[in-house]
Amino acid sequence: MNLVNKLEYLEKQFDADKAFYTAKNTMKTGFKTIDSNMNLRRGVYLIGGLPSIGKTSFALQLADNFAKNGNQVLFFSLEQPEYDLTAKSLNRIKAERDTDARNAMLAYKKYAGNLATVTSESFVTIEDIESTIDQYIKEHNAKPIVMIDYLQLIRTTDNMVKKDSVSYISNKLVGISKSHKLTLFVLSALNRANYLSPIDFESFKESGSLEYDADVVFGLQYQLIESDSFMNCASVDKKRKMLSDEKEKDLRKVELVCLKNRFGKIIPKCKIDYHTSLDWFVEEKSDDVKPKRKATCF
Repeated sequence: MNLVNKLEYLEKQFDADKAFYTAKNTMKTGFKTIDSNMNLRRGVYLIGGLPSIGKTSFALQLADNFAKNGNQVLFFSLEQPEYDLTAKSLNRIKAERDTDARNAMLAYKKYAGNLATVTSESFVTIEDIESTIDQYIKEHNAKPIVMIDYLQLIRTTDNMVKKDSVSYISNKLVGISKSHKLTLFVLSALNRANYLSPIDFESFKESGSLEYDADVVFGLQYQLIESDSFMNCASVDKKRKMLSDEKEKDLRKVELVCLKNRFGKIIPKCKIDYHTSLDWFVEEKSDDVKPKRKATCF
């Protein structure tokens, strides 16, 4: 806790903090709706989504965009190996630039040095994550944007029951962000009981208290969820079939919903085309060129 005399703060620290918070922000997601409505800053950002909706691919795209803008990024992948992560990025870059695999590799190498990934074939504890972040900061003398994929795969060193361990981990993540003054993105699974409803705070029941402790909460959902045809359907089985059919599409219509923003207003929904074979998210209303390339195995 910090006890601050307001007069001393105004005279000694306010101008420095003002310069920090109003400096040109290089933390750009690449999605116009987000970047034009939200100035990303240090804090905890929670992103929840259904299984197979593309949370990892989405997070990787954010990470690559942050790195491309000169930010140091530390990406914890607790589920997928290094090769799969790299192949996803190269596959997307190939589509973004409408180029071949060789040129995609050359383009990625220009900023790949700003991105470090942490993978593991065994369980990873919150203490492992904390020590890795500490080590990275000491070795690089820089505070990275930290991304964790995903919350429910983090373990504790103690034999806590699941509910208590997730709450403990959530509190630790907030503490890590505050103590190091980091920007920290955490992916989260959702409560199965809410799979057929528009995403809200009830959907995050498996995230301990992080949906309340986080500074910003996003939900990634299918646009179908809030369509009239889906909302007016009385049959649970039919709704499940509609969602299942949506998951089978190569082009999935998804949207990023902002449920909470401690730093300002709730931003509008960001409607996105998810090209699954290309690992590429393209905002619907952007001027981005539509994909011409087919998926490539790297």
